[in-house]
Amino acid sequence: MVRVNIPSPSSFLRLTDRRAPRYVGHGMQQSALRPPERQPLTDIKTFTASDPSPDRPTVAILSLLPQDADVLGRMLADPGIATVCHASVAALAQALDDRTDAVLVLEDALAEDHGAALLKALDQQPAWSDIPVILLARGTGPAHAGLDTGRLATALRLPHPPCPDDLTRAVRAALIARKRQHQARTQLVALRQREAQLRDSEAKFHAIADSVDQMIWSTRPDGFHDYYNRRWYEFTGMPEGSTDGEAWNGMFHPDDQEHAWAVWEESLATGESYEIEYRLRHHSGDYRWVLGRAQPVRAPDGAIQRWYGTCTDIDDEVRAREATVTDLTRQRDVAWDMTIDLIAVVNADATLDRLNSAWTRILGWPVAETLGRDFLTLTHPDDVARTAATFATVFDAPLTDPFEFRL
Repeated sequence: MVRVNIPSPSSFLRLTDRRAPRYVGHGMQQSALRPPERQPLTDIKTFTASDPSPDRPTVAILSLLPQDADVLGRMLADPGIATVCHASVAALAQALDDRTDAVLVLEDALAEDHGAALLKALDQQPAWSDIPVILLARGTGPAHAGLDTGRLATALRLPHPPCPDDLTRAVRAALIARKRQHQARTQLVALRQREAQLRDSEAKFHAIADSVDQMIWSTRPDGFHDYYNRRWYEFTGMPEGSTDGEAWNGMFHPDDQEHAWAVWEESLATGESYEIEYRLRHHSGDYRWVLGRAQPVRAPDGAIQRWYGTCTDIDDEVRAREATVTDLTRQRDVAWDMTIDLIAVVNADATLDRLNSAWTRILGWPVAETLGRDFLTLTHPDDVARTAATFATVFDAPLTDPFEFRL
């Protein structure tokens, strides 16, 4: 066992080269020298508690006797720990702010209902704040009532008078814990500011997206649709949120759903841009052609953060395009039947797939009865071999030179 002699208060007061703590309460106050210059926090071995909080840090000492407060203050002055002494719980409660980084309490000061008052003062701190408490108890007798509840139940307990080294280590550990609370508070404030900025940015995006005459949507990286602008709901007539997730595919024409889903899954798998034409159900119940496009937004490391897409109503353009194709087809059919040339479409197995009306006008063969027959069975027997050999080459190279044979 190692015995540590604690000097008497009077012997401390005779030492002029030591720092005396401030004592607040009952009209008594002594001015203290400033603690050493603040040093950056490293670890418990080198930390002198000179910079545990953004402002000047202090350890609050609660003691009814100025002599006890002086002894404790001088013990902590050597390692550079600043202290402020209070003679009542009420005075301590008024000083509990973000500049108080630990509380050192002599159990004698918590007689009667003072323990409950201290607990109430600690519980009134902000949610982020959990000021460390160190209790100094004389002897081994039972603790005062109220010290085993709330925040005081987890307080560190040391004997009084304490070993200076034990007291210094305990206070240093408490101040490190308090430092981490301030760091967590700073990070929380920054996080909340960032969240506010994101909400503001998102609100601006939604305002812009809702102001354009274009359907806009976005998804999570996995393709889960979680946003559509107002124009989407106006076009489809669907309740807000009803097409989130995979419900968007049900808005497509049944003949387009499988293809649209396959194209979207391909983009999700490869990260390539998404583009497709499909028929989207209008609020009128009709299906209208739209052009769907989407691009991924990537992080600096290339990971996809979101997909942003649009749906453009192209129904009028598609209808016009189909009308043009229909007109061209009609013109082709007129030319097909008006010519005096025999025109045929022959399958790879030599069966006749399509014939123009010249086959009936010139040869007298009804088109309906001739379709599906083997082309070589209609060829003169003497020409079958060379006709088969010639037409077999068209799969490798087109037949550009005239070829004559008999039907």
